[in-house]
Amino acid sequence: MLVCTLLCLPLLVYIGLVLRWRKAWISSVDEPTTEAPPTCEMSLVVALHNEADNVPTLVGSINQQVAPLSEVIFVCDHCTDDTEAQLRALLPTNDRFRLVRNDGEHGKKSAQRLGVSLASHEVVAVVDADCLLPPRWSLAVGAAHSRLSPDLLIAPVAMRGNGSLFGRLVEVDFLALQMCTAGAALRGEPFMCNGANLSFRAAAYLAHDGHDRYASGDDMFLLASVRHRGGRIAFVRNPDAVVSTAAPPTLRTFARQRTRWLRKATGYTDRWPQIVAVVVFFANLAWPTMLGLGAALPNGEIVGLGLAAFVAKTLSEWLLLRAGRDFWRIDVGLGITILLAVVYPFQMLGIALGSLVRSRRRW
Repeated sequence: MLVCTLLCLPLLVYIGLVLRWRKAWISSVDEPTTEAPPTCEMSLVVALHNEADNVPTLVGSINQQVAPLSEVIFVCDHCTDDTEAQLRALLPTNDRFRLVRNDGEHGKKSAQRLGVSLASHEVVAVVDADCLLPPRWSLAVGAAHSRLSPDLLIAPVAMRGNGSLFGRLVEVDFLALQMCTAGAALRGEPFMCNGANLSFRAAAYLAHDGHDRYASGDDMFLLASVRHRGGRIAFVRNPDAVVSTAAPPTLRTFARQRTRWLRKATGYTDRWPQIVAVVVFFANLAWPTMLGLGAALPNGEIVGLGLAAFVAKTLSEWLLLRAGRDFWRIDVGLGITILLAVVYPFQMLGIALGSLVRSRRRW
């Protein structure tokens, strides 16, 4: 029973965090998007590597912005497909759009850093090349910068599946990450962000060391740097600021994405994200470990405790997910939440093992 008690401690802390983030979310309200152009001008930087399939959609969504961006910089990072040719054909012939090559070190981080260094405006936004920007995105993000004056603005991302069960699981799994991100940031304790939709003061970005051992992951390193320097970090709760990206279509691509994210975690030095990661890891192992012990001993008390732990954890997660379903426009049923809760501990272990062998230098 001592083992079960020790397993329950991180689980209780985890449930407390989840409910705390949910409370922060439901205590806040959506920010309205005004039609007036934002008072601050903003540069958009997009780093690309072999994104020929995604370029038409991305450029189309940028061109359809209600408030046109005053500067858009595309940085091609050692592309070997026709990404650059497509961009040259699609981009309007005016001074607002720039296409440059990253001829230096390979990697998204190097390309993005080059783009930010070339930006003309103090406020710089970055999005991933596989994203779709809603028409009022620049209005929403620009208005948030004008109102909040943050050094780093965390903006929402939605992952859209293909309608399959796997796609639904990935959608809801990513929604959970986004709700934790938003809830923590709204409480003033941010520990996570996503570089698919991020904006910042250029000086704050260029001031941090970049962690050049890693080809990507500048979002989390930037967050830690801004926190360390005492900068202002905010979250924009505005449906018009939500960018969409396609969910990984297969288990293999999903695993590659998540192992890439986790592999960079070895470079994080900020204590708060490390503490949260440890709590999440052991909280997710608590109920399967207790059920395994109960089956091996066998012990009815341990089995009952394991089932109670699973129910309590899943219920808290479902409450958090339901709070954000309308904002992100993702349906969250109890059944899909239970299924994800069953799968997640094994997914987590598999990704952890995969991260031990994946190269930190890949996009």
